[in-house]
Amino acid sequence: MKLGDTPNGGKSRLLPIYLLMLLSPTVLAASFDCEKSTTSVEKKICANPDLSALDDILSMVYRVESEDEGRDAVQSSQKLWLKDRNRCTNVACIKSRYEERIINLCEEGTRVTGGAIGANACASVRLDIAERKLGDLELKWDKEVISNRDDAEQEYMQQLITDERKAWRAYRNAKCALYGAQEGGAPAWQAAYSNYCMVEETEARIKGLNR
Repeated sequence: MKLGDTPNGGKSRLLPIYLLMLLSPTVLAASFDCEKSTTSVEKKICANPDLSALDDILSMVYRVESEDEGRDAVQSSQKLWLKDRNRCTNVACIKSRYEERIINLCEEGTRVTGGAIGANACASVRLDIAERKLGDLELKWDKEVISNRDDAEQEYMQQLITDERKAWRAYRNAKCALYGAQEGGAPAWQAAYSNYCMVEETEARIKGLNR
């Protein structure tokens, strides 16, 4: 897995996770057949790579959790979630619903996070959310820092901010890659450990900027 993809890089972390799932011996089918999609929501999912990846991740997480003792409750909540998802009229809404559902199942379930692929998927979705929150906060922070400065000083400050962020991300990525390697195990587990480390580092960064 390629670590360190950020919103500024224009890449989603969901597609590498999806590829990892395809390479797993426990490949699971998507929740529906795109060739037979009929609703506008399903067509949007099939046409959008990020939504398709989220659908595959949710399908895997849901299937694992629905095999547990509390499967009746999981199945009932899934039906309610599908109704809620199908009310969406745009990609942003659909993506938000998928992320919320995946995180909810990851937090409530134990079976899914007991395997490398499931743990990695849960961590990657959390990281994708944290990266977007951080990106939005950084834009807001930029305006506050340089808004009352003259043009020359604004340019200088912006360069310092850019350099600091590149350095921070390089540090985070290297630290978490090392952490994953130190934990060892199969590549999927190393990626999961690295992703959880990156979630923690990114969330700590968000708290720091908020202060």
